[in-house]
Amino acid sequence: MSTALNTDGHDGPPAEAVAVMGIDGLPRGSVPDVTVKTLGVPKIASPMAPLLESRQTTEHYVDETDRVLLDDTLSGVIGRGLPVDQLPGLEPCGPRRKIFFDPSKTRAAIVTCGGLCPGLNDVIAGLVRNLTYHYKVRRVIGIQNGYQGSSPRTATTSSS
Repeated sequence: MSTALNTDGHDGPPAEAVAVMGIDGLPRGSVPDVTVKTLGVPKIASPMAPLLESRQTTEHYVDETDRVLLDDTLSGVIGRGLPVDQLPGLEPCGPRRKIFFDPSKTRAAIVTCGGLCPGLNDVIAGLVRNLTYHYKVRRVIGIQNGYQGSSPRTATTSSS
């Protein structure tokens, strides 16, 4: 198989095209807005509720008011000069008392891009176990080759 060589001496699109468009097809430097504005109020009791009943933070519980602080050092926090409730932070991941979707009616998809990633199989196995055993999700779908793999021809299914 041969590839055409561009006038700039490289395979692929001309350098001008790459400078204008990023590899994702969006104008270079632009960032798509993927923010989820709101899902509303979670109304469904979590199947993890028996593990969540004790108010202590464990691997089975995340308090809805918790935040993961952006600064990870005391000097960084002090340097901001802000009250604790105004420090920049992120919502932590983990199970909640109320959830948005009924797990018995939910399908989960795990998208991977292939390539070498030590430990990824353990992460995927843990995710599938939590979805099926703790949340009682009936169908978990594995999608290989990134978003290109979302074609029904290439998706693989694991049922519990």
